[in-house]
Amino acid sequence: MMVANGYDIVLMDIQMPVMDGYEATQLIRANHPGLDQLPIVAMTANAMNADKERCLAVGMQDHIAKPIDPNALMLALMLALVQWIKPREGLGEATPNLLKKPEQNFSAPAITGIDTELGLRRLGGNLSLYLDLLGRFVKDEAVNLVEYRNAFEAKDWALAERLVHTTKGVAGNLCADIVRDSAQQLESAISEQRLADVDRLTPLFCERLETTLSDVVHYFEQHPVDSSVAATEVDVLALLRDLHALLVSDDGEAEWLFNEHRVALQQHLPSDVMSTLAEAIEGFDFATAATLVEEQMHA
Repeated sequence: MMVANGYDIVLMDIQMPVMDGYEATQLIRANHPGLDQLPIVAMTANAMNADKERCLAVGMQDHIAKPIDPNALMLALMLALVQWIKPREGLGEATPNLLKKPEQNFSAPAITGIDTELGLRRLGGNLSLYLDLLGRFVKDEAVNLVEYRNAFEAKDWALAERLVHTTKGVAGNLCADIVRDSAQQLESAISEQRLADVDRLTPLFCERLETTLSDVVHYFEQHPVDSSVAATEVDVLALLRDLHALLVSDDGEAEWLFNEHRVALQQHLPSDVMSTLAEAIEGFDFATAATLVEEQMHA
């Protein structure tokens, strides 16, 4: 995919299921000679010097600690642009002419246990995106919590550590610091096989996560969110063209465009297609989503 699409830089998550970022980087360098100079920047919650040195040792150019600070990310991208990214035809081309984004209210929601003001600043004041991420946090972490408890009971420590690491990362990005700190302590205990501490920290982690999820649900109950543009205001074919252009470019704006015009799409697309499309976009399977959209453009 990277060879075909000609990316200028890769932001590499380090801890991923199946294959971690270190192994992925080594495979890119070993199997694709044309990508030997492709800038790869690590993104990880581990910010110790040893972690940074390991990133450089496997062929990455830089390292950014999570939660991501937009200023630090911009600095890393600027350094990549100056030091490693070579000028080429098409670099810097404008994105598709998207349907206009509405003005946003940048006031942060008040949710116990979450520094929503800081979380919103990390997203450049994008309230719609922040609320969407909070909604996913509730849905995904409710499932993660059940899976963690099952892993804990089965003493499947590899799975338990991965689930807690995921919760730590998501909570950190949203600035749910109570959950993040609890997850970090539990992850360390599992990683170091301090099972007495795991037994002690697990109930606290579960309680704090459940409480925070409940607080987020309560907020949404008191403040229903409907950011979708009315269907009558949308040229659906133009919308599908814009969405397709973003998807084939692997542009994250595709998710915003889809969510912003979900009502219009629901009224024009078959329910099974809409469901599959939503799942693909939310799972960042943009190739599948692009195929579905193209089919609907010619339906």
